[in-house]
Amino acid sequence: MKILKLIGGVGILSYLTFLIACSSDPLVDPFDPEEQLEIDIDIIETYLADNGYTDYDTLESEVRVVILEEGTGDLIECNDIIQYEYIGKHTSDIIFDTSIEQLAYDQDVANTIDTTYQTDDNGDFVLVDGEKVLETINYKEDYSPAYSSTRTYEPFITTHSQGGWYILQTNNITGFKVGVHQILDKTKVGGRGLILMPSNTGYGTTGTFGIEPNTVLIFEILPVRKR
Repeated sequence: MKILKLIGGVGILSYLTFLIACSSDPLVDPFDPEEQLEIDIDIIETYLADNGYTDYDTLESEVRVVILEEGTGDLIECNDIIQYEYIGKHTSDIIFDTSIEQLAYDQDVANTIDTTYQTDDNGDFVLVDGEKVLETINYKEDYSPAYSSTRTYEPFITTHSQGGWYILQTNNITGFKVGVHQILDKTKVGGRGLILMPSNTGYGTTGTFGIEPNTVLIFEILPVRKR
């Protein structure tokens, strides 16, 4: 019994020594939202400078909005229903999402290295309606395709009232909403504007579907018609 107690005592002592040793190891720095915001702002400001954008608005959320073209179409007023196209980009200007089908498709083509097609046992191409059946597309390294044949490409819709802009889509992120409001308040149909969003107004520390955590995002907004 004394031997067992001694062994137990040695075990507990060793465990405590291990805990003390571990506690002296440097800890991983916790996430600092203010520090991340500073990093994001620096990325945004660098992008603006590199592209020669000197006239822009800085919103309370630190979102930057650039009016690229005011537009020459219909004036956007209260109670109008507005349709607008969007182009979501990284600061590399690579598109990750857009409502404009041709843009997504053209970018994928530009980043394609080669394609392979299905063949039968004789090595002949499998044809459907005279077209070869695609098997795989090999893209450039680290490129994620923007085009999808299974989605519907169409403009987003929003309305304007005395209370402000109302975005009909329920999944829009904060930076997108406030940026769209600002652009539609300052453009006409046919205009264009950019939203540059710190990550905390986008997909934050989690990211989503190919967008890494803590990523600055850019959206181009193009009001195309009102009714």
